[in-house]
Amino acid sequence: MKRAAVTDIPLPDADQPIPLDLMAPDELVAVRRQQLLVFLGFAAVVGLVVGLLFGPIAGLVVGLVVAVLTAGPTLAAPLRRRWVVGTTIRTRPMLRLRVLDVAAVSGVDLLVHRGRIVARVALQLTTESGRLQVLLAGYDERGAGIPRELQLLGLLRLADALMRNGLPSARAMAELLLRQLQAQAHDARLAHRPLFRAVGLARAKGSVGTVALTDQELAEL
Repeated sequence: MKRAAVTDIPLPDADQPIPLDLMAPDELVAVRRQQLLVFLGFAAVVGLVVGLLFGPIAGLVVGLVVAVLTAGPTLAAPLRRRWVVGTTIRTRPMLRLRVLDVAAVSGVDLLVHRGRIVARVALQLTTESGRLQVLLAGYDERGAGIPRELQLLGLLRLADALMRNGLPSARAMAELLLRQLQAQAHDARLAHRPLFRAVGLARAKGSVGTVALTDQELAEL
């Protein structure tokens, strides 16, 4: 694989962990803090209204229930960290570490999860024990907002690991990631970025949901 033809960014040592998170940990914490403030504020307003109508005890109980139902899932969700080392992807939801060797997976797919506001593009890796999805990008379906894309070193390391897998689909995915890397490195317009075009292909297929692109479609991106 001729990396120099794609980008001047040097590939780091194989044992150096490269993050695979679209959001930095401190940024994710800040977002969750804002969500908690919104949820708790909403619970306080609901509790106040109920308290004025039915008494302070009822308002307190309802406020607590609303706070648990809205803010609880945000507090319970783990700060998942994921990084690539050599050909392995390592995921740590909390204390447990999961390791997956990209060079040994039996299936490689590109999925587009289309929501009503955000479309997410993910690499899905299949093994005998299950599946692992790595988010590659997130784009606003309305054409607004700032796109989130995996940083260059993450793309480069994933492509390198996929090239070491013998599956034709793995090679097709590696080549796609290198084209995406080249587009990001040159600050190309969204219309010229393969992962963004993947969202367009999924949109052309119809309704909101998850779409898996074929190897032929990957080659055309």
